[in-house]
Order: sequence, then C-alpha cells, then structure tokens
Amino acid sequence: MLRTLACALLLGCAAAMHHPTSLASKSYAGNYLRLELQHDKKSMMWTIHGLWPQWEEWCHDETFDLAALDPIIPKLEEYWPSKYSDDSEFWSHEWNRHGSCAEPVDEQLKFFTTVLTLYSQSVAECPSTGGECFFCFARDTLERCSCEDKAPGDCPKLSNQDTVLKSIDADAEAEDVSLQARPKPYAGNYYRLELQLEKGSLWTIHGLWPQWTEYCGGEKFDVSLLEPILPKLEEYWPSNKCTDGSCDAKFWEHEWDRHGSCAENRDELNFFSTALDLYKQHVGECPSSGSKCFFCFAKGTMDRCACEDKTPGDCPKLAETEDEM
Repeated sequence: MLRTLACALLLGCAAAMHHPTSLASKSYAGNYLRLELQHDKKSMMWTIHGLWPQWEEWCHDETFDLAALDPIIPKLEEYWPSKYSDDSEFWSHEWNRHGSCAEPVDEQLKFFTTVLTLYSQSVAECPSTGGECFFCFARDTLERCSCEDKAPGDCPKLSNQDTVLKSIDADAEAEDVSLQARPKPYAGNYYRLELQLEKGSLWTIHGLWPQWTEYCGGEKFDVSLLEPILPKLEEYWPSNKCTDGSCDAKFWEHEWDRHGSCAENRDELNFFSTALDLYKQHVGECPSSGSKCFFCFAKGTMDRCACEDKTPGDCPKLAETEDEM
C-alpha cells in the first residue's frame, strides 16, 4: 500500500502502476500540449518532465518499446532523465499516459523526438535560478502559444513569434534537429572528455565537449581532412550504433557540428587530434568496469581540472597536473 502510494506521488514507478484502459478526459480540456520542465539543483540544468496533451490521458494500450528509441537514447538519458526511478520506466509512463494521446505525433519515436526538439528550442528561456518552467503548443499545428497553468480551451498564439514544428524526421537523431548556437544552462568554463565502455572491455571516446555552448556553426564537417588520423579514430572513436564502421563518419560529423565548432581552435583536424591525445594520456585511469569515465580540462590552458558531472563555472586545477597540453 505504501509503495503504491509513493509511486503515485513520485510518478516514478510507472511499471508498477496499473493505468486505466479507457480514455480519461481532463476536466479543463485544454486544446494544447504542455511541455513541462524540471530543474536539477545539483547540475543547475533544466530537464524534461513531459509533453502532456491537455485534453486526454491513457489513449491506447500500445506497448512501450524501448528499442524503438535507440536512435535518441543518449539524448533522452541526458535531457529526459528520471529523478526517482529507472529511466525506461519513466519514459514508459510518459508514453502510456501522455504520448499515446499526442496527436499528431502519437508514434513513439516521433513523439519523443518531437519533445526533444521542442525542449531544444525553448529551454534557453527558462530562469537560471529554478522555479517553474513550461511551454504550450497548439493541438493541431504545434505552434507555440500562451497559456496559464491548466488553462481550459485554446491557448492564444504568441504575437511575437511563430514557432511551428513543421516536420520531424523520426529517423534522425533529435540532437541534430536544431543546429542553433546555444549556451548550456550550467555554463562550465572547461572541456569535458567523455568516454564510453565498448563491448564491456575497451573505453573509447564519446566526445570532447566544450561546456559553455553548442552548435557554433562555421566550417562544415569534411571527413577527408581527418585522413591522417582516420585509423586512430576508427579504433578509439567508433560509433556504438553499428559494428561495421558505417556509422562512424556521421557520428564524427555530429561531434564536430555540436561540439568541435565551439572549441577555441576551430580547426577540425586539430580538434579530433586533441581529443585523441587527451584520450591516450588519461584512458588508463578509467575503471575496468562501470558506465562512466570522464576528464575535464580548463578553457584556455587545457590544464587538467577537477569537475563533477555538469559543474558550473570554472573547475579547480588539479594540484598534481601542472603541465599544459
């Protein structure tokens, strides 16, 4: 009884909750979708709580399929994490209760991709100090509209903008939908070298990420510029989405567009070479098992510094590592 009550209050134990098999109309019946964000005090970051149609809930019993979200799982883990339970249970709950009613995007991959896109377009408007942050979008057009909390009926279209999500490529990674430069909510003045465990034994590079902004534009990715280091990239910076190497170039292109374009030396070969050098210097410090290994380097000097996950501002220089790269 207590467990059921706790689950209901926290909305985190979705797998343990039985949901209605019939439609549940909301009493205020708003003709719009509400994108609700939540603020993480530790990371100083706004993340997604859900995209909620304001007219109905629990619209059909299509089984949630986590595998259908494979193309966008990394972005869901970063921008739509659960605060109280396993991520997949949280996403399952959000799909069953809300996504199943989210016309015209009531297909799983398209629904979650749409939410990530709307989040990317809107999150910069949230207050930096926390509190409440939500956005509303018209039911049929997904035009941004002005709404109050649980406003009934239609919500008025915003006069100062005409934000319409005209199309979504469900096969594209949601992180690539908007390539507009944007500051990160926690604005760290350092680079983060993120590694990932490949096949349970080898740590490989996920990316070298400036923590102050993303998608800075400039020169387009050109894989031919990386010819001098391609063998090393294929060995130490492979995509984990396919095993035959066919996804690697697209993965590197994404890393350049989103992160490398914002590095201080915006030179493609230099950026990827730097990441490889830092990887070679520090990969030996990663644990033999686990899911997380990362290192941070100060903006401007590339001195190794001490950071936690999404540390805002500067990260303290490590006393034992005074050498510049």
